Amino acid sequence: MSPAAFASKAWNSCSMGMAADSKHEDEGWVFLRGFYLNPRTYTMSVIQGSLEQSIQRELHQREEEGNAAYWPHAEADMRLFADAFTGASVLYRHDDAVWEIVQTEANRYFAGQISAEECAKAIQSRASIYLSEQCG
Repeated sequence: MSPAAFASKAWNSCSMGMAADSKHEDEGWVFLRGFYLNPRTYTMSVIQGSLEQSIQRELHQREEEGNAAYWPHAEADMRLFADAFTGASVLYRHDDAVWEIVQTEANRYFAGQISAEECAKAIQSRASIYLSEQCG
C-alpha cells in the first residue's frame, strides 16, 4: 500500500498474512507461525509528541533483543507509519471476536489438524456468520 493510500486510514491493530503466490512460502509460514505462537507487543504512542519516543524505544528494544539485523529498515518504516498516522482521517477498530476466530483456526492449522485451505475457508465462514449476526 502506498503511503498516500495508507495516510487516509489507521488501524488500532495489525494483521499478518502472506500472498498466495509468494516465492518464499515456506519461510513465510515459519515467520507467521513464530509470530502468532510467540507474540511480542509492539507499541507506538499516537499521542502527539510521543511518536518519536515510541520509535526510539522500539529501536532500542530491537537492539537489546538482537533483532536489529533482521529489520534493517525498521526506523524508516516506523517514521513512514508515524507520518501516515498523523495524517489519518479514519480509525478502524479491532474486533476481539473476529480475532478469536482467526487465532482459533490458525492454531488448528499450525497444529497440523487442518490444511491452509481448510483454515482459510473456516475463518471466512465463521467470520461471515459472526459479522452477519452483528451487522444484520
